[in-house]
Formats: sequence, C-alpha cells, structure tokens
Amino acid sequence: MASSHTPYSRGFTLIELLTVIAIIAILAAILIPAVSGVRLQARETAKRSAYRQMYIANNMYAIDNDGMSCLVNVRRDDGKQLQWYYLLSPYLAKEYKNNAWKAREDGIFVDSFYESPNPAKKSWTGVGLNAKLRLPDQNTQNAQWSTPNDQEGETLLAAITYPEQRILLGDIKRQINLTVDLIDTSRHDNKGMFVRFDGSVVLLDAEQATLSIADPAKLRSRN
Repeated sequence: MASSHTPYSRGFTLIELLTVIAIIAILAAILIPAVSGVRLQARETAKRSAYRQMYIANNMYAIDNDGMSCLVNVRRDDGKQLQWYYLLSPYLAKEYKNNAWKAREDGIFVDSFYESPNPAKKSWTGVGLNAKLRLPDQNTQNAQWSTPNDQEGETLLAAITYPEQRILLGDIKRQINLTVDLIDTSRHDNKGMFVRFDGSVVLLDAEQATLSIADPAKLRSRN
C-alpha cells in the first residue's frame, strides 16, 4: 500500500531571510553608484559631442561668410536682433534654418547640466559663445549690436590667435554670451566644459577659463 505521507518541506529561517536581504542590499549599494556613474558619463559624452558639433557648425558658417567666425549678436536691416545660435542653427539641422527657437527648445543649444533654466528668458540655456575674440590685442567684440554706434566688427576665423587656448564657446551662468563675468565652472567637479578654436573639448577651472578668454597667451606660457 502506497504511503500517503507528504514529504516535509522546510522554509527559510529568519536568519537566512535576513542574510539574503543583507546580500541584496550590499549588491545594490555597489551597483547603484556604478550605474549612476555610467549615466553621468553618458551625459558628459553627449555634451562633449554637442559642443564639438557647434565647433564644426562655426567652421561651416565661416566658409559661407568670407571666413568670418560666427557673431554673437547681429542687427539686421529691419532692426531684428539675431543671436549666435540662430546663425549656427542651419549648420546643425536643416529644419532649424529659419526657426532658432525650435532648435533651442529641442535642446541643441541647451546644456543638460544647467540647473537654472528660465522659460521667460529663452536665451538663458547655460551655453555661451565667446564675444571677446581679440582680447587682449584689441578691446573689441565679435558682435554687431542694436545701434550703428554700438556696432563692432566681425572676426576672421583664420586670424584668431592662440586657437589651442582660446575658447569658442562653453558653460555660462545664464545669458548667451561667454564673457569673464559669466563663466560657470561649477557643473563638472568645480570645472566647466568648453570647446577651443582648435576643436578640443576640455574641462577648465575658473582661472584657466578666465585666462582662455582674457589672456590666452598667458595661459599658453603656463603649459
């Protein structure tokens, strides 16, 4: 006669269960920072790529504009102000040719590490173009402002000195122009991300970034 006895199945003890939970917690503590680090690295890589694309766009702009680097601000004959991201947008994507705001809203000119966007200030994207390309040689800006008396001249891209040190664009606190007082070096472990005129994308501290704008020759002598 077959036995009707059901084999006894022992469950987990409390100690075993707590041990399993502890192991899972340890693994999570190890893996979560690693995953976060990978995500952060991916964001930085994407940002480097975007800055590099803006550098390429500026070179393409120069080809179509008698070798001149992109202006940070230009006044058209109808009085309308055009910012640098409007001028560079056709060289990044065809659909942005006549719609700079779409390019901005799609994030092409917005730094994903910028934590203070202001919807009322569409030009505050955390990314700025250098407006002082000829300092310290000349106290002029690469821009054409709102009135004829304020207009400055364009800068020939091939004539820019110290391209391996001078910043083209990079991290700023709010507005569209990269000037010494607007440099932001807080987003990457007390450094900012910038692209130079030689195409290199670098992380610079506040002193390095300031010299890259105000006196790149001095920065060069330190290297």
